[in-house]
Amino acid sequence: MHRRHILLGGSSTVLSLLLARSAHASGGFGGPYLLHMHATGGWDPTLLCDAKVSGSKFQNQLVSTVVRVNGVPVPESRGGAPFSLRYRGHEIESPRDFFQRFGSNFLVINGIDTQTSNHATGVRITGCGHSTANLPALAALYAGHMARTHRVPMSFLASGAYDQTGRAVVASRFPSGIIPYLARPNQFPDPMAPALLPESVRARIHATRKARMEALLGSANARLPRTQRTMSAFQGAAVGDTGGLLERLEAVATPSFASLETELFAPARSYLGDKTNPGNPEAPRRLVAIAQPIENILRCFSAGVSVSATYAEPGFDTHANHDATHESALAMFLLKVRYALLRAKQLGIADKLVLLVTSDFGRTPVYNADAGKDHWNLTSALLSAPGLVGGRVVGATDANFGGARVIQNDATQTVDDNDARGTRIRMEHLHRDLRRYLKIEDFAAPYALPEIPSGETLRLF
Repeated sequence: MHRRHILLGGSSTVLSLLLARSAHASGGFGGPYLLHMHATGGWDPTLLCDAKVSGSKFQNQLVSTVVRVNGVPVPESRGGAPFSLRYRGHEIESPRDFFQRFGSNFLVINGIDTQTSNHATGVRITGCGHSTANLPALAALYAGHMARTHRVPMSFLASGAYDQTGRAVVASRFPSGIIPYLARPNQFPDPMAPALLPESVRARIHATRKARMEALLGSANARLPRTQRTMSAFQGAAVGDTGGLLERLEAVATPSFASLETELFAPARSYLGDKTNPGNPEAPRRLVAIAQPIENILRCFSAGVSVSATYAEPGFDTHANHDATHESALAMFLLKVRYALLRAKQLGIADKLVLLVTSDFGRTPVYNADAGKDHWNLTSALLSAPGLVGGRVVGATDANFGGARVIQNDATQTVDDNDARGTRIRMEHLHRDLRRYLKIEDFAAPYALPEIPSGETLRLF
């Protein structure tokens, strides 16, 4: 390839792919937005929203007492001291504080039977509601549905544990921190640094690029309507005619730590409030670094350039040294969930955000020989959504973290696992209700999502 062609075309190729159908869009997507956050490896709900103390067949060395907050059974104390989740010795999160502040937003589903202890299967089930391979993720389905009627350049931001699209939509992936570079490509890598190219040079590049594009559009090969649309989209991206999408992305307000600080877990404020970032003294470096992936997603939502997103947090497959390792992972993950709620409120999209929080499965009721906990088919999920009645729990497990069932016509009633009137909650129940809530049932139909057997239907919300 000629060096001049690289200069004229290469820098805009990425943008053309991102902006394809939206090069001439006016206004962005206005919600609702879907964020699916996943704890990869299988979390331990008995340390979060299905808390239990040690008994005859259950062991928990971290939790001494349990209290219900907004109906959610959460750890209250350990060894006589208030329970908190620690990271490197620092108190970062508290399930009790979290559900006191945000419990009214959430429907908590406990006792979900994933019917597997295999990671790949568990990830698929939580991502799309079924164990069948290659079915589109819920977030991909929703983005694909909305992309039919809305011009959204990066409709599905894929950084989760399960990101299959089933060709319902094209997934967009980008590393953390790239948003400012998309919005200000001539100031890469430092937005405070001088421009990479003088304005006169940029003007000559744009003029040459425009002339070459006009010649291509006038050629015989460009007469097909599809070719014209593609080249028009490329032209729009190349000359910066993006309908203001990148400008809106850049204009999204930066985080204000002053308003976030009061909603953080009090003991964590000094650790997270490291205000030594010279580029933005209002955004502490430590909190920004921890929450950067979530910040990127929410900025894209707020700018109207994305519909849905997935995010995966590693570190939960604690087959050894469960207590210390799992506590650290859960502290960081719950902090990111809290950040998503607080930052969405700052950005004015809290009432448009559907937030689903899941994991592969749970951890066993007892410790193994390495002080770890292995795979367990029972787990929990958290859901916050506009119009959803929160502050309540559906489903349960028994005192030994064993299975329980719910009455089919009233999922708020729990019965023993051997009661024929009941059904174990499964991920497919949750996903079916979510597809109904998001109004994508018709769009999902061609993807052959398996139907729930007759007589096992549940309405969770």
